[in-house]
Amino acid sequence: MAVRNLHHSIRNHLVGAGMSKPTVIIIHETVLQSLARDAGTFFMLAALIGLGVLLQSVALQWVGAIMGFMWLVAKGRKPGRSVSIVDARKRLDELESAQ
Repeated sequence: MAVRNLHHSIRNHLVGAGMSKPTVIIIHETVLQSLARDAGTFFMLAALIGLGVLLQSVALQWVGAIMGFMWLVAKGRKPGRSVSIVDARKRLDELESAQ
């Protein structure tokens, strides 16, 4: 229930503030959820490259490789986005005081 209320608080804060770039705060994510998300991305990229090999399409292979590189760069730029509820409230307070 506290997570639901905090979610509504975050959404109302972001919508009410009219921010052009919203702040994403992940309160709780299990290791299994994180691995499943990463595995899904990996298999999508492998499918693109594999389909390119199967169809003998160098362009499709390059698209898969470029998307994979972009995924790795994005993954490296956002380490540890999951925070506790207390840290999420602190961050919300910081965002409110900045306005």
